[in-house]
Amino acid sequence: MSISKEIRELVRQRAGCAYEFCGVSETDTGGELTLDHYHPHTKGGTDGLENLLYCCTRYNLYKHDYFPSTSSDPGHRRILDIIHLLEYVWKVANAFWGEKHPGREKWVKEQLLLLLESRTEEVIAQWIDLWEANERTNAQKETIDKALTYLNNHREMVDYKSYLAQGLPISTGIVESACGHLVKTRMEKNGMRWSYKRAQAVLDTRAVLKNGDWDDFMEFFIDKEQRRIYPNSPLLRMRA
Repeated sequence: MSISKEIRELVRQRAGCAYEFCGVSETDTGGELTLDHYHPHTKGGTDGLENLLYCCTRYNLYKHDYFPSTSSDPGHRRILDIIHLLEYVWKVANAFWGEKHPGREKWVKEQLLLLLESRTEEVIAQWIDLWEANERTNAQKETIDKALTYLNNHREMVDYKSYLAQGLPISTGIVESACGHLVKTRMEKNGMRWSYKRAQAVLDTRAVLKNGDWDDFMEFFIDKEQRRIYPNSPLLRMRA
């Protein structure tokens, strides 16, 4: 990827030094993250700022060159995981109330309800008011500022009221659990190394098994192989 240091730093600052989808930060990973093309080069993506993501290496590897087809998936949306956003709400709450104040949980609940109603501008305005308060320490202001930057940079991905009305998931918990159960427990055992093609073949087979479709799949597979090996068999022609 031939991206200049200047462009890389612009993307990094836009993201608040954190992965732009899940919020994993440089502090969490112990160093700078990587850049990825949201719309892959191989499928017509550009090196423009709007097409670059600051992300973790594992996401970059797993995403590969995936990009949803607009013709087959016209309803595609980029949604910020509400749980990751909620982590920033808690950080602001701790900066404002302190970690042991009894009013903290009520305030977080109120903020969450505003976000679920897609009243993002109200949330941002409230956080700005907290930041501007004279009694805030520099550390508190820095925490609130990072949360504001994160929310502002993902403003187009937090229309949760609309997403819920469409029946779209707003948290990746189910997906992450499936990745751990379906992928990690099978693919990351000691000494394992996979090519992309062979890893996908194993995961396809594992998904069939875990979904309870093994018998139907084997019937389909055997029929397909028989037709390949014995294309002129009268029995297969009768079956068709």
